[in-house]
Amino acid sequence: MSDLPKRTQQRLSHIQTQTAKKYQPSSFSFFEAAAVTQTPAPKTQRPSSRKSSSVAASQTSSSKSSSTSGNKNRPSPLHSSSMRESVISLPEVHQMKLAFTTIAERRYLTTPGTHYHLPCDDDETDRLVILHFLLKYAFKGNVIAPIIPKLKQSKAQVLDIGCGGGTWILEMASEYPSAECYGIDVIPSFPKSVKPTNAHFSQHNFLATLPFPDNSLDFVHMRFMLCLLTLSQLQNILGEINRVLKPLGTMEIVDVDHRIQRPGPVSQSLLNDEGE
Repeated sequence: MSDLPKRTQQRLSHIQTQTAKKYQPSSFSFFEAAAVTQTPAPKTQRPSSRKSSSVAASQTSSSKSSSTSGNKNRPSPLHSSSMRESVISLPEVHQMKLAFTTIAERRYLTTPGTHYHLPCDDDETDRLVILHFLLKYAFKGNVIAPIIPKLKQSKAQVLDIGCGGGTWILEMASEYPSAECYGIDVIPSFPKSVKPTNAHFSQHNFLATLPFPDNSLDFVHMRFMLCLLTLSQLQNILGEINRVLKPLGTMEIVDVDHRIQRPGPVSQSLLNDEGE
């Protein structure tokens, strides 16, 4: 915690010391939970001197089987996703050979066919995390669409297209532990170790296809992507979303009106008027 900003340290310290009666779940995030959660010490097993090695091996196998079935009923939110089998497999196909260039000490994606004009570095990742929590505060949650009852059902399938660092997916997986949450992106900047067991990530060229079967997803989410897509790419993605959504499934697109406020005559003509 010593490396975190002072205000963040104060907030985490407050969360650790506040009583259960005063605790407000709506203001708590996966990242705060991961920051204050201590890694449990490994348990030492005492060797049994009364059992033969063959019997011990048999008991170990039986113990693993029962432990696995028990973990399925009580999944731990901070275990690696490899401990829990995903309902839908995410093969790493349609990967792209990514090309980058550095401008003014910021890294930018220059792979042909992509139109991502924002930087691809740690500073941009931090900005997107801050933006996520601003939106969460503004909309009073991570979901705007009336899909929450479905998310609370067992094995609801959720996808975030262009998930970036995975902030939204990690939050959704923590809020709805019975749902399976998937994030895909061209650039692999999502976590690989500490994450909820129901959060799954894959590097995939979603500009080409979505790596899911027909009628397999309950909720598809896409945020701040419209300015990064050509018209044909957007039409292709919408068609793929329509293919993978279940009947009565829900799609949520969160974006902004890209207009310059108080523009001069040139900006008004070239950007605001032409962009409408």
